[in-house]
Amino acid sequence: MYVLKNIILHSYTGFCPQYKYRLGDTYGTTTHKVLLDPTVHHAEKIVLSDRTVDDYQACRPPPRDIDIVNDRHGDTIYKHPMVPGYEGFVPREHGKFGQRYTVQATEALADFEKLQLADKAAQNKITKIGYLQDNKWDPKTLEDKEVKYIRTVCNRTV
Repeated sequence: MYVLKNIILHSYTGFCPQYKYRLGDTYGTTTHKVLLDPTVHHAEKIVLSDRTVDDYQACRPPPRDIDIVNDRHGDTIYKHPMVPGYEGFVPREHGKFGQRYTVQATEALADFEKLQLADKAAQNKITKIGYLQDNKWDPKTLEDKEVKYIRTVCNRTV
């Protein structure tokens, strides 16, 4: 018999013996009792991990998302923590469910800001390529100067 303590089965969807014959308790309570019942035949090897609540920590929204949202320029309504009950538009929030409003809105704003930064980086890359092709590019960083140097050396040898 295994000693099972603090097993949490909130989303376990596998087979649980004798579950259909037990009535009157919640799913979590029933499965916990079944797993601890010595009269029920159990597998020799336990499938579930014996985790306690202290084994992990979930921080929602992630600190990185909070930093991204707070570094944005614009309306102060879109700063962390968002005001619960705000009924105005929040970019990329549509279709997100199952979270508190503050978490949901902060993660949506962080996703939006990440997409904006990626789009800006892609636009800058396209602009840089255009200037490189026209030989009108004035590099500012060391990496860009190396790219321009390599490009000019390659063009001379061809």
